[in-house]
Amino acid sequence: MDGSGRISVARRPVVAITANRRVDDGVHWEVLRRKYVEAMVRGAGVDVVVLATDDADGPEPAPGAGPLSVLERLDGLLLTGDESNLDPAYYADRLPEDRDLPEGASDGRDRGHDRLALRAVATALDLGLPMLGICRGLHELNVLKGGTLWRHLPTDMPGLQHHEDLSLPRDEQYLPTHDVALTPGGVLAAVFGAPSIPVSSLHFQGVRDLGDGLTVEATAPDGLVEAVSVTGAPTFQVAVQWHPEWHAASDPRSAALLAAFGRACRARAERAAPAPGRAG
Repeated sequence: MDGSGRISVARRPVVAITANRRVDDGVHWEVLRRKYVEAMVRGAGVDVVVLATDDADGPEPAPGAGPLSVLERLDGLLLTGDESNLDPAYYADRLPEDRDLPEGASDGRDRGHDRLALRAVATALDLGLPMLGICRGLHELNVLKGGTLWRHLPTDMPGLQHHEDLSLPRDEQYLPTHDVALTPGGVLAAVFGAPSIPVSSLHFQGVRDLGDGLTVEATAPDGLVEAVSVTGAPTFQVAVQWHPEWHAASDPRSAALLAAFGRACRARAERAAPAPGRAG
């Protein structure tokens, strides 16, 4: 018990999850798939808070203010996937050429999410927070670090199909469809204890030019970068192209990745906890 007579328990880590913006009948909603919450609570063993999307047309918050100031009091950051694509305005000027997407290509936008996620990544890197990026989250980390993206993989890198088969039931779309080779001696090679693993593949975009200060952790058979880590990071800071959240309860590889992120978050929480016998 503490001095007040209350039973003291170890603090459960708390992780921020980036939300998506939806507008329905003129009403702005913050949207988050339940799969991400379940993956964090059950798979990573952490509690969660939701980071609301930014007002894409409003002014930038002052340093230390705004919704991202809460990250200083948290133990990790999860960057989620979504049907929307990162706005090319954030990276197209770095490309040797820029062109319109092919007719019928997926070209959804969520600029409120873009602005939230890129600022959240920068804040997490400054704070040394554990970070896990999933699908779109890999793109966000790469672009924030100065990298670029393939705008439409079926056209830009014809060959291996990276997008889902929409004729399949939803759960089957998230099953593994190809292997990725893990970088020997890398963060993910240590997590999985194998030279390669099978992964799901549900994306029309991908890493083109690797961002500064990032290390390739996994590569698809066609050479596409499928996972990266922050080089020399003080903690677990990894982003993957696949979706470990969808079958986390039944897939041991997904469980291993989420557990590794959870361990880093717990270590952060333990370092931040007040010493026994001292006021918090």
